[in-house]
Amino acid sequence: MSKKYVIDIYYKNVVFFMVYFIVVFCIHYNNILYLIGVDWNRTDFDYCILVPFIFMVILFKKRFYIADIPSIPSISGLVVIGLGAFLSVVGELAGEYLLSYLALWLLVLGFFWTLWGSNKTRRLLPCFLLLLTMFPPPEYLYARMTLKMQIVSSVLAEKMLHFIGIPAYREGNIIDVGTTKIQVVAACSGLRYLIPVFIVSFTMSLLMDTQKRTPKILLMVLSVPLAICMNGLRLAFTGYLSRAQGLWAIEGFYHDLIGWVFFGLSIVVLLVIMSMLDSSKVSTDHESTMTFGLKGFGNIDLRYPNDLFASLSLCLVLFLFVFLSFKTVNNEHYVDKVSFNSFPLHLGSWHGKKSVIPLDMLDELNSSNYALVDYENNAGDAINFYIIHYTHQTKGSSIHSPETCFRGGGWQFVQTDRVQVAKGHYANRSILANNEKQVLSYFWFICRGRNLTNALELKFYNFWDRLLSGRSDGSLVRIITPIIDGDVSSAEARMRNFMQQLLPLLDVYVANNT
Repeated sequence: MSKKYVIDIYYKNVVFFMVYFIVVFCIHYNNILYLIGVDWNRTDFDYCILVPFIFMVILFKKRFYIADIPSIPSISGLVVIGLGAFLSVVGELAGEYLLSYLALWLLVLGFFWTLWGSNKTRRLLPCFLLLLTMFPPPEYLYARMTLKMQIVSSVLAEKMLHFIGIPAYREGNIIDVGTTKIQVVAACSGLRYLIPVFIVSFTMSLLMDTQKRTPKILLMVLSVPLAICMNGLRLAFTGYLSRAQGLWAIEGFYHDLIGWVFFGLSIVVLLVIMSMLDSSKVSTDHESTMTFGLKGFGNIDLRYPNDLFASLSLCLVLFLFVFLSFKTVNNEHYVDKVSFNSFPLHLGSWHGKKSVIPLDMLDELNSSNYALVDYENNAGDAINFYIIHYTHQTKGSSIHSPETCFRGGGWQFVQTDRVQVAKGHYANRSILANNEKQVLSYFWFICRGRNLTNALELKFYNFWDRLLSGRSDGSLVRIITPIIDGDVSSAEARMRNFMQQLLPLLDVYVANNT
């Protein structure tokens, strides 16, 4: 049976909606530009650009379902907007894109929550959760997952090759099929399958006609092993082709084609699973009609929750816009007193040779005040010393933990702890392994007179000091020495000897910048 929906819209509500989201857009303008211009252009996350369009399509499909649920304005939505405003401030002052993205999502969710009410928003919350997938996952989490998925995919591909009778030997993430060796690099780890396939399964669950939660959850859960198995199968097929046809069959265009074919197969399998789980009758929503009637502007009466809460929502984001604009304009731009270009090449018995960071990498780091020196002593012991300083840390131009770079480069953390290197001075100590290589690494952060070892602490103090004094200058210090023949004690003694010479000099340099 068809049903006719007539939705009355007052011009004042349109104005509230437009002004609110224009202000939100102005607040997060730089974050949105970075999301579109940088994050969505990264190969691993180019699928994110489709998520907002999928969200709008799902809302359009559910328009009759939305219309059936009464809208009861709720003050609890203002709490969500308030949380979004708070995270906007923290993300901006701490220089953290992830918090800014989450704040943007909360500001969008909070406005609908305020005008629609808790009941309506709760039922549509899965749709809004889908919007979160348009933001790339945290880099430190993605790097850790990538490394683990490389090993899982390599093991699975090796077993599949054995199953079809092809001899294969795996060492770490390298598979030897006799005629050639295949390295399962980060791009082939399977995360580029797993995340998009999960998003597709999430979208399918929202489009299922059944109202039962179990089939929807089961569909999403099954997408994880499906993506892992498909990626393992793709790697096994790649190994078979390289053995039968040579490397030309798995490089360039053919490599990408194989990836798309197996991704398409994953979607087909998901569609089959979806049809098996969705036993409900096809919805007849398409027989219904919906028309919109625009009415006059009307009076804004703050005695009514709709007008009151909409006005308060607008006041909150306007205050946020003014506050962030004031903090940005009035931030004190601290001027460095010392350049690390003059950092000494002779530290006691250690003699150094400077290295230069490539321009493309330096552009990503967004700081030219650094020192990268390879030191040696008379016994031939080697130390790599690196320090980089930021005068003013902002989003995309700030200190980040070396752990992310290590994991991105394929290094595995064998052991990690926090150690005292001098009185009141602590550092992160890590033993790292990459195939047969092992190194000992020490690193810490210098934050306006504080020595920190935790990246979260660094972000907190960046936020706090920038809020109170406008300062966010800071440095990262990282020292690496090789572990030869597994002799960790010798590497430790070498590191301690070098740091005895380094710390007094480093304190002088950093003290001039605090």
